[in-house]
Amino acid sequence: MRNVMCKMKTILTMFLALLSISSICIGAIIPRYVITSECITSIEVHETKYPIGWGLLIKLNESAAEEMLRFSKKYIGKKVRIVDGNEKNIIKNGLTMQSYLSSSFQVVGLSSQKEAINAKKSISETTGKCGEKQK
Repeated sequence: MRNVMCKMKTILTMFLALLSISSICIGAIIPRYVITSECITSIEVHETKYPIGWGLLIKLNESAAEEMLRFSKKYIGKKVRIVDGNEKNIIKNGLTMQSYLSSSFQVVGLSSQKEAINAKKSISETTGKCGEKQK
């Protein structure tokens, strides 16, 4: 009986390790769009009417808006990640690209005002090139 329990524990450990590796690999292939202070003209925290009630209203400069339009057309209907210059997710689990985006758009799904303020701060405090981040 002890031998069976030991084997089951080993199998469970291996399964959990494989599951973790799979999750990391899946997360790595989700397309990413980087937003930093260099490409925004304004960013505001706002309360939404959606079930998860906070979001960001973001306005991009002209070159970043063109990049965002290409990105949104390329990944419409697919899961994407919006990240800051340090590649920290703005929305924890990513989001589904629901429409073509360009110079002005909103990111919704932040669970609290504090989370929205922190997301705004992380974008505003990072620098670097904006646009799709290649794998």
